[in-house]
Amino acid sequence: MFKPFNLSEMKSRIVLTALFAMAFSVTLAQDEEETKISKLPEIGLGVGIISFHGDVGTGNDITDLSKLRAGYNLRIEERLTPFASVMLNGIYGKIAESERNSTRNLNFESPLIQGDLQVLFRLDNGFIFSKDASVAPYLGAGIGYTKFDPHTDMKDKDGNIYHYWEDGSIRNLPQVDSNYYLAKTLFRDYTYETQLKDASKNYKRSTFSVPLTAGIKFKMSPEWGMSVNYTHYITFTDYLDNVADGGNDRYWFANFAIHYNIGGRSKDDDARYVNVDFNRLSKLDSDEDGVNDEDDMCQGTPKGADVNSKGCPKDDDGDGIPNYLDKQKDSPKGSVVDPTGVAINDDELERQQLMRDSLATERSEVFNQNPSLRSLQAIDAKIAASGQSGKNLPPKFASADINKDGIIQSSEISSVIDGFFEGSNDFTVEKINELIDYFFEQ
Repeated sequence: MFKPFNLSEMKSRIVLTALFAMAFSVTLAQDEEETKISKLPEIGLGVGIISFHGDVGTGNDITDLSKLRAGYNLRIEERLTPFASVMLNGIYGKIAESERNSTRNLNFESPLIQGDLQVLFRLDNGFIFSKDASVAPYLGAGIGYTKFDPHTDMKDKDGNIYHYWEDGSIRNLPQVDSNYYLAKTLFRDYTYETQLKDASKNYKRSTFSVPLTAGIKFKMSPEWGMSVNYTHYITFTDYLDNVADGGNDRYWFANFAIHYNIGGRSKDDDARYVNVDFNRLSKLDSDEDGVNDEDDMCQGTPKGADVNSKGCPKDDDGDGIPNYLDKQKDSPKGSVVDPTGVAINDDELERQQLMRDSLATERSEVFNQNPSLRSLQAIDAKIAASGQSGKNLPPKFASADINKDGIIQSSEISSVIDGFFEGSNDFTVEKINELIDYFFEQ
């Protein structure tokens, strides 16, 4: 046989379920040795909108915006396990609603103070979402306590009581024929000056409640984050609006919050660096040039070289050759210099250009136009197959052996020639010709 619905039993079950969930989470936190979460609490400040759902407003022909009010919240959250957090949350705001139709004209507004303790199920637990996920959804439930005190806007600023007439107007006198020409039109001032009471019951103006939460947290750094939250509050009273007309009253709070984690990273993260002396590292100067490594833009400066504030060797004459390598400290501005910083005259520039042109022609002939060579790749393969060990590589060609295998390959000759044109090596035309001859002799 169908059992009648018992509201008191439902309330008890909801409270017991919420308390059981909280107790289970705390137990899980104590048994979870793998995570060793030890962060300090996270504090959040939020602002949002509160919307009331109760008896006033049923059959309402006034805009739904009339029931929206601002709310502010402060939350403190402690992460216990990868799966769960405990959150202490407080809300200050207002709830309100208005109703006007052919049968009744009601309005109320009440200050709202809400405190609740919730267990949050975190989806950034390493199974559903990564622990380092920047977007972390969560769900929550718990138990709360709500204080309220409904008031109504019954009078205007001059103390005239509102009388609602069938034509939609508000007058200062009741709607009877004799008052038709005497009644003055009033306008609501939306000042809720009169406390509401129930004639048959002196109800308590506080109650327990059950919060059900869904939210998404956005992690901006180990310390800072923000979240978007929605919490539906089911209260254990039908008097938030001073009207008991079946079913307990509810409200929801949607808000945006900024979070700050007092502890930053967990101690598990910090344990990796427990033996690291960060103060000493910040003062480390590996090349001993007087500029700490963290500010040094030119690591590995030769000892004794004069450097600037960024740790780079000084170049007083601006010729691209640092002072410690420059054999001509005052080269004319704009002049072309050799690798030692000595200005090159026009005759020498012309001679070097002729040498480069000659080498370029020879390179083209040897590597691109000589059909007897077939392909450089084939020659490289033949040299590799010959078992050449590299023990006989002349020391003067050691810098050309880029991969340090003791064998000169065609690609390495090309790199040497490119370096010659760029002025980044010490090879001459004669030395390059010798290198090419050695390449074919391997």
